[in-house]
Amino acid sequence: MYGGGMAWIIMEHCSVGDWRHRVLSDLTWEWKVGESWLIVGPNGSGKSALAALWVGHLDAVAGRFDRDPAFARAEEAWIGFERQRLLLEWERHIDLSDVSESPDPGTLVSNFVGDPEALVQFGLEGKGGRGLKHLSTGELRRACLARAWVLGLPFLILDEPFEGLDVAGVTLVRSLLETTLQQGKDLVFLTRNPADCPDGEWRSWTLDSEPSGETPQETARWGPGVKGSIPVLEFRDVSAGYPDVPVLSHVDWTVHRGERWLVTGPNGSGKSTLLSLISGDHPQVFSNDVRLFGLRRGPGLTLAEVKKRVALVSYAAHLGFRNLFGVTGLEVLASGFAGTVGLWSDPSWDQVQACRRLAEEWGLTEASARPWEDLSWGTQRLLLLGRALVGGAEVLLLDEPCQGLDARARARFLDRVAEWASDPTHTLIYVTHRADEVDPSGFLRLSLPYGRS
Repeated sequence: MYGGGMAWIIMEHCSVGDWRHRVLSDLTWEWKVGESWLIVGPNGSGKSALAALWVGHLDAVAGRFDRDPAFARAEEAWIGFERQRLLLEWERHIDLSDVSESPDPGTLVSNFVGDPEALVQFGLEGKGGRGLKHLSTGELRRACLARAWVLGLPFLILDEPFEGLDVAGVTLVRSLLETTLQQGKDLVFLTRNPADCPDGEWRSWTLDSEPSGETPQETARWGPGVKGSIPVLEFRDVSAGYPDVPVLSHVDWTVHRGERWLVTGPNGSGKSTLLSLISGDHPQVFSNDVRLFGLRRGPGLTLAEVKKRVALVSYAAHLGFRNLFGVTGLEVLASGFAGTVGLWSDPSWDQVQACRRLAEEWGLTEASARPWEDLSWGTQRLLLLGRALVGGAEVLLLDEPCQGLDARARARFLDRVAEWASDPTHTLIYVTHRADEVDPSGFLRLSLPYGRS
């Protein structure tokens, strides 16, 4: 029976970690049946590590840690970026496209969720025949929530559950969570921003962190945009997508040097596909007329050249760095000069010094000296943002770049981006669902419609 011991989780002087190191130390906390908890903390405070402990991905290395037998299926109740990363890694592991006559869609959304009514309830109508790996970040978040609802577990572990969702998705999920609280399901809501928490009766736990001594700005101080004359990007009747599922359809678009563009659209409208065509990561760039600096991809414009001149920060790009081991945050920063994941050759002295200066300016000196795998999601994201700027890229592509950042880290980054974008030779293309990240009056606007389902 669920909650037979009257507590879901008991921690007494508990330290958390794995075979390499401790992440959290000497925590005492109890999650009783019938309680819902709001757990608040900035980047690096250990919120995601707690969730990983509860679902069995980290260990209690000291003290007492007990959990109810219902937590044998707790991973299904875990909603967050780390859960999505594990799902996508599994989809890549089982992908049979290389040995089959047609592309392998992997696990279909309909099979994953298991209930056609839940697809409609969570805004996934018409997506049931698509593979999980072909969903946008926000659509995959909805699918994970829908599956958790269908399974009927008596609790949910929500780690920044609104990240990656469009405005309609946030409204939908907030309403469902408020209804769920009223129905008596127990929740843990882990967040950097307590204002994101749905209305309801919550107990609160704030994880300790060092005071910043700073008052973050609400938005960056953007100067006036620059109208350029030299095209750095051209889309000529560009279409892209999957078999029977077009995502972008007949897009014509020109971006000039020095311009700032804000790309908007709901989950699944093709924003990330658009950016991956620019960065050269999407295979359909070769079957479309996409021109960077006046050239199409090929002998005249290699992928290595694109990576040096165009920097991308996104959830998908972040996943490409998640399995780095034995390198430091400073080495990840320095890899921005080569446009590679990790370092394949030693950086110059000047490059190392540039990375150290950036780390100091952003308050990342300690993090840059630590092993990459020991850093929190938010700290890794901030280092990847620094990596994009330090390498001297001419075009910066930002796809929901502030996901995983607390208010202080977000304010620092947005100020740095605004400073970088003030250079008339720099071109910025920014994708976000959050209206409070940038002042749209300083941007040109490209709005994408839904792709066909």
